[in-house]
Amino acid sequence: MSTFSHASTGEEVVTAFRDQIEGKTILITGPTPSPPSIGSHTALALAAANPHTIILAGRSVATLAPLLAEIRAINPRIRAKSVTLDLADTDAVRSCAREIVEDKEIDTVDVLINNAGVMALKEYEVTKQGVEKQFGVNWLGHWLFTNLLMKSGVLRLGGKEEGGKETARVVNVTSTAFEIGGVRLDDWNFENGRTYDPWLAYSQSKEANMLCSVGLAARYGSRGLRAFSAHPGVISGTNLATNVTPESFKDAWKLYQDVKGQGTTPTDPPKSLTQGTSTTLVAAFDPALTDSAKNGAFLRDGHVWALPEGSSAGDEGRAQKLWGVGEGIVGEKFEG
Repeated sequence: MSTFSHASTGEEVVTAFRDQIEGKTILITGPTPSPPSIGSHTALALAAANPHTIILAGRSVATLAPLLAEIRAINPRIRAKSVTLDLADTDAVRSCAREIVEDKEIDTVDVLINNAGVMALKEYEVTKQGVEKQFGVNWLGHWLFTNLLMKSGVLRLGGKEEGGKETARVVNVTSTAFEIGGVRLDDWNFENGRTYDPWLAYSQSKEANMLCSVGLAARYGSRGLRAFSAHPGVISGTNLATNVTPESFKDAWKLYQDVKGQGTTPTDPPKSLTQGTSTTLVAAFDPALTDSAKNGAFLRDGHVWALPEGSSAGDEGRAQKLWGVGEGIVGEKFEG
């Protein structure tokens, strides 16, 4: 595996893996261009490496228009497209997946980057279907979207006779916040909001992202799918932190110290936006990750990162249970 670090930039990763990016079709959720986001910067970094198609999926195609223009300015040969995706509504997720499947210009998606998210919503909110919003947007919407694209064949799976040769890759953007709480398999709606905590809800959604990668790897690895979770780092100035105040961050830090012990010091110094894209891009394109032994892994600072002792974020049994939760909510089975 290539050597990258906390200081590595997205541009450095794209340069290193240009051959793996060229000619690919890449779909990125949540690439908000204003203010600049990890998703938008990921798309701009990729444009320099000549992918075949970049598909931007966000809540408003009008908002994405300036980013499409920037991509085309960097490389006019790229087919750059946008689609409407509202992850807080499973009906809208199905509509977006259908639009992609029916688009005659999109034969296949080689890499899906599930980047969109919300963080530490101050008040208890739910999706259109009544799911706690961070759980619904960060995990459930992406989980459903991914499964629908696989079921349609756009996110291609191979036959088992192909020996698990890589056919497609999924990256779920997560956070080390998974350590402060994790998924409440029997109470993911926080007693319908009565016990809601902004940071525990965020933590739940981020462990769910990781369990999603573990579940995808377990179910579809033998058919060529590679799935990874990537922690971009602590990045200020993006719209993800809209709800985070200094007081709110103190609450998060207290929860972290409750888990890690009082006196624990931060181990994740802040990154610039371009540094924040690097681990996602490594997860999406590093050829060393084709190795099936790494399937489902968690990446941080540009390389596979061992989970803390006692963590449940890599537990295949919990991933299976969470998969069942998803099937129950959306009313559809997705079999491996």
